[in-house]
Amino acid sequence: MVHALCIHMPLSAAASFCEISSATAYRWDRAVLEQLLPEPQLDGLRVLLTDEKSVRKKHTYVTLVMNGDTGELLYMAEGKKKESLEAFFEKLTDEQMQSIEAVCIDRAGSYQEVIKTLLPKAEIVFDKFHLMMNLNAAVDAGAWGHGVIPEWHGNWGSFGALFDSSRPESSSL
Repeated sequence: MVHALCIHMPLSAAASFCEISSATAYRWDRAVLEQLLPEPQLDGLRVLLTDEKSVRKKHTYVTLVMNGDTGELLYMAEGKKKESLEAFFEKLTDEQMQSIEAVCIDRAGSYQEVIKTLLPKAEIVFDKFHLMMNLNAAVDAGAWGHGVIPEWHGNWGSFGALFDSSRPESSSL
C-alpha cells in the first residue's frame, strides 16, 4: 500500500497517511521497487547523463546515471563523490564501456576525473543548465563591474570563443 501511495504523493505524505515513520515508508517503498524494477539495459550504451540530486534533509545526495538515448535510469547510488560514479562503471564490461561516446555532466571535478580515467575516448559534455548559470554569473560580474569573469580551466566548448580573443572564431562574434 505504501508503494501505491508513493506513486501519487510524496513519501512523507504516504507515511503520514499510513501512520508510520518516513524511514519505514522509505524502506518499504524501496523493497517493492527493487522487486518490481527490471535490471537496466547496459548493452549498446552511447550517451550517458550523469548528475547528483539532493534528497531528504541535511544535504544528502544521490548520484544518478541515465541512458541519454532512452531516458532509462541505469544507476542510483548514495553520495556525490567519485566513488559513487566509479561503482556504476564497475558493473560494465569492457565492451559496454567502449560503446559509450559521450557523457553529460555538470562541472564537478570528481565526475570529470572518473570519466577521463575510465572512458578516455568519450566526449565530456557539460550540461546546459550549469553552463548558462556560469555564463550568466560571468556576464553579471562584467556588466556590473563587481569582480572579474571567473577563471575556468576546463572545456567551454563553443562558449570558449566568447572569452578567448586569441581564438580566430572570437573575432567574428
